[in-house]
Amino acid sequence: MAGITNKEVLGLISRAQKEGKTLTQADGSIPGLTLSASKFGTASWVLRYRIGGKQKEYTIGQFPVWGCSDARIEAVELKRSVTKFVDIATQKQQEKQAKATQWTVDELWKSYIEKAENEIAPHTLNQKKGRYVKYIKPAIGNFPAVTITSKNIVHVVEKCASGGATIPRLILIDLSQMFFHGVGRAVCSSNPCRDVRACSVVVNNHSPNEGIALNAQELGAFLRELKTIPRQYDLAIRLMLLTGVRVGTMTEASWSEFDLDASVWSIPHERRKNRKHTKGAFEIRLPDEAVGWLNELHYLAAGNDRVLPVEQRRKSEQPNERAKRNTIGVWLDRLHANGEGWRRVTPHDLRRTCRTALSELRIDEATAEKYLDHASGVLQAKYDKWAQSPERFAASELLLQHLNRCEHGEIGVNNVLPMIARSA
Repeated sequence: MAGITNKEVLGLISRAQKEGKTLTQADGSIPGLTLSASKFGTASWVLRYRIGGKQKEYTIGQFPVWGCSDARIEAVELKRSVTKFVDIATQKQQEKQAKATQWTVDELWKSYIEKAENEIAPHTLNQKKGRYVKYIKPAIGNFPAVTITSKNIVHVVEKCASGGATIPRLILIDLSQMFFHGVGRAVCSSNPCRDVRACSVVVNNHSPNEGIALNAQELGAFLRELKTIPRQYDLAIRLMLLTGVRVGTMTEASWSEFDLDASVWSIPHERRKNRKHTKGAFEIRLPDEAVGWLNELHYLAAGNDRVLPVEQRRKSEQPNERAKRNTIGVWLDRLHANGEGWRRVTPHDLRRTCRTALSELRIDEATAEKYLDHASGVLQAKYDKWAQSPERFAASELLLQHLNRCEHGEIGVNNVLPMIARSA
């Protein structure tokens, strides 16, 4: 009996696509040789055989890389092995595992990242990739993964200590997760990071950052000094103080998130930190003065889709997406170096200052927590569908008045927020 032809193969692929299901057809000339066509327009040669009383399959390869005649020649050779009681499918799997044990650390990392892309938020994933390229790859990237020992891990952690107080711990986490993936893929027999602790390798001489919240007098001096830096950063920092958003939320914001006519900023769910216990966008209703700031930022953006456009670096084809986040921190340091009357603050200290000011203004705890989009209890997050809180908008109006009074040195005005009844 003549075997399947190329024309019949193409016809089977076309039919599988039209019917939206996998179709198979026996070759006819070689017993057990079958072509399997998928609904996605691909087809593979499969050899079905029995060994030890069990039905098994061996995938030869895809069409057209494996043409009809090539697939038949390979099938004949495989059937000869089966007649010698060789389980060709098991042998192929063993060879695949043996090859995997020869992976370098770079190859293991690539496999881990492909899996992690479906499990880790994009921003966190990009941070991991950056740390790998900077700290791990130069040290052990070309080493066979199976040869890595705890001594190698300690060396990497020691070398990255100059990167910052938190880098050694993060690098150890990255390495541990990668090698656990390697154990699962049978690339490594054990995780060399298992008994290594960053605190045992690197002595942390940095005092813990307890955070700073500027008081009213400090806020006044700080806000007056803001006028000395480029206008877009002045406005961005004011928005961060008023809304309490994180620095990444501000620097990664695009104009598609804003409805300035309705005075609303809708932060997409994928950019919210507490995604696990929330659904949908986080909507911030903005006071008129804040809308004016955004209109000015829109003019300064000059048609760019980002609220704070990222400059193109001279020697890089791709803009650095973290540039604005870092630049805000740099401007805060310059403000502190050139001014006086307030303690040095970080971008996250602006969020702390916002939260502290809300408490000073006697905003109730529940509203203040919603104001900063803090994670609430699981049950509360599940049943509380009160998306646009009138209390939150009243608090933002009061906070804006407080910031303006601080800037103009008018401290001491009544700061009590009138209670607003929740709508049914």
